[in-house]
Amino acid sequence: MKMSNRKGQVEYAKERLVKAVNQVLGIVRRNGRSRKVGLALALMVLLGGRTSVKNAAETFRLDYANLLEALGELHDAWRDYLQQLLDFALITGRYLRESPITAVPGGPIGTGEG
Repeated sequence: MKMSNRKGQVEYAKERLVKAVNQVLGIVRRNGRSRKVGLALALMVLLGGRTSVKNAAETFRLDYANLLEALGELHDAWRDYLQQLLDFALITGRYLRESPITAVPGGPIGTGEG
């Protein structure tokens, strides 16, 4: 697979992740909660997986059914993004020095030495 194609796949996965986070933030904001609450909710799902969805909805007094699809998409987008980053690193032999959130293929990427 060509390097530029792999970079495109990572960029697409990153865009999908950003879109999923923004979707969750929009739902939370429409329910009268702050952006911080939305980010906390997103992090709960990313760190705790899908099992955190119901607990998060109850914690923030949000409609569980309304959030279920958006949080599921967020979880799937996160897993896809991490997999694309891993594949990029394995194929190119280069390893990211930044966090997966801010890393951009072709940007600040190290050789894995440290």
